[in-house]
Amino acid sequence: MRQKTLATELEIDGRLLPINTWNGKRACYVEPLKLIKREMDAMLSWHEKVLMVKVDIHVHADVVGDTNAIITDYLERMREWVGGKQYNAKRMGYVWVREVSSQNGLHYHVWLMINGKDAKSGHYFIEKSRQIVERHSHRGYRNAPYPPKSKDGIKKEYFYLVKRADDSKYEKAFYHASYLAKERTKDKHNLSIKGKNFSASRITAKTKPIHMMTDAERQLPLFA
Repeated sequence: MRQKTLATELEIDGRLLPINTWNGKRACYVEPLKLIKREMDAMLSWHEKVLMVKVDIHVHADVVGDTNAIITDYLERMREWVGGKQYNAKRMGYVWVREVSSQNGLHYHVWLMINGKDAKSGHYFIEKSRQIVERHSHRGYRNAPYPPKSKDGIKKEYFYLVKRADDSKYEKAFYHASYLAKERTKDKHNLSIKGKNFSASRITAKTKPIHMMTDAERQLPLFA
């Protein structure tokens, strides 16, 4: 995560996208931004609509230690859940980052992504995350807080139903998710030498089958 930017927009794969750098005051790492776009694009190549849900997982640093085994455990449990009777989802995309702050201690920010036909709201994802944390606290889980509320008491946006052809919603979701890439509060002290501060699901994008011309098609004139 060495390359950083203070720009408010960044071109990735030929597409100019908005990023949250607090109007150029706080830097974001470029590599996680690329991961976010790659996972969004890969999921949208499979599904016309993709539900993106932000979940925060707070953990006990003295139990978790210098590895990311706790977030691997969380994602495996969530993958099993979305693939079950609740949604029967064939794939689950994700991007996560590991951070430390004086207010929240050691924690992970996670964006989950599944087929938007299977799920329309992030509510049950938050509830399932809280259930995992409570039932498996002995593993080092501490809390999975509810999404924060704005001053008027309304919950801030924590999920988006992104449609393949809706550029506005795509950019809004990407901008929110770009918060993960911020330089500030990344865990630079508690990880092992080979430890990661971020990772992603690496969903393979769906590719259209190559059409091979038949002999009859080869005989057609180039111009009708």
